[in-house]
Amino acid sequence: MWHQLAQNPQAISSIYKSVPPLQRTRLSVLSLMEDGPALRLHFHPTEFPEVIPARWARQQFNRVMIELHFYGLNGLKVSGWSTQNEVNLSIVPLDANRRQLRLQSSSCQLETEFEFFTIAKVEGYQAGE
Repeated sequence: MWHQLAQNPQAISSIYKSVPPLQRTRLSVLSLMEDGPALRLHFHPTEFPEVIPARWARQQFNRVMIELHFYGLNGLKVSGWSTQNEVNLSIVPLDANRRQLRLQSSSCQLETEFEFFTIAKVEGYQAGE
């Protein structure tokens, strides 16, 4: 699964018994950072974690946002953006030192090679129906 390629896969495996695929997931943030150079993504999987922190239960959180940071970008290509970005993400190893990120939807596309990525943040929140 995709999270096993991260520097810190336990950020996902500790809350998901069955890690959700990165298909048909809502992407809310795509930003570039000069350090690295790096890319930051916020996405919202449709599957809520099975093992949640007590605080999430107390606050009745029913959605999760996952923030990923990709470092050592090379050959970044970005096309399009919208207010509603339901995307398919793929993260695959190319060799021992390089990975590839692809993001595809009807409204936006992204492709880049990178050196490594981290799961920077996993946050619960409450969303209305």
